[in-house]
Amino acid sequence: MKRPGLPPRKAPPRKFRPGTRRGQPTKEEKGVIREREYVRSEGKCELHLSPKCMAWPLPSTGDVIERWHLVHLKGKRVHGWGPENLCGGCYYCHIEYLHNGGKPVPAKPQP
Repeated sequence: MKRPGLPPRKAPPRKFRPGTRRGQPTKEEKGVIREREYVRSEGKCELHLSPKCMAWPLPSTGDVIERWHLVHLKGKRVHGWGPENLCGGCYYCHIEYLHNGGKPVPAKPQP
């Protein structure tokens, strides 16, 4: 696409960030943080927002509905990855209730 009134670009635009954002943990550090929070919460949901809350210990890996979720209480880019901003949650409290305002998650339309 031509850019009217502007000189041509010298290099193609960058498609991805070459590293992590300043102040953000690397992938390995995120794994350590996730394991630390899983042990601290004993794999249980700490949110208790949904009536379908799974309050028993959940596995750290597996299907998205059946596993424990790492939850940021406030925005991670502003408030960071500190322990005061993290807690554990189940699928129903984290995804369906916290992110979707308690409304049921609609199914994606099939083509």
